[in-house]
Amino acid sequence: MLAHRDELLQQAVDRFARDCGERVGLDKAESFAYDQRIVVGSIQTVSMPTRLERFDPKRFDLVMSTNAITPRPNVQASAGLFCDAKVLGVTATPDRADEKAMGQVFDSVAFLYEIEDAINDGYLCDVRCSRIEIAGLDLSNVKTTPAI
Repeated sequence: MLAHRDELLQQAVDRFARDCGERVGLDKAESFAYDQRIVVGSIQTVSMPTRLERFDPKRFDLVMSTNAITPRPNVQASAGLFCDAKVLGVTATPDRADEKAMGQVFDSVAFLYEIEDAINDGYLCDVRCSRIEIAGLDLSNVKTTPAI
């Protein structure tokens, strides 16, 4: 599994270890995964050629990537190295920065759960907005970009 934040990496290590009942390798910065069957890695670290070459290209059957919305060539390159692996991308925010639909990045979208559905199902609170006036705040020099 590839992730880009320490919190996500540690959550994945803990969850895989608990649910699968085995040691999980962590590959990031000063931590190296070795012979563990399950490896969680920092995309910033694992995508470096010196780190990638440590892994046999046929070693993994599945490469998972969190935050699949981000157009990251290093995620695609890392996943592409493992030639026989399926690639699973997961995200909580499917609106990509490059404006590509998830179906353009992956072969298929397996599950879609909209924010409005999560609110209606009681998993998220309803959106509430408040406008706050701040006396003396001058935003006249703030650059704006028209919506696309």
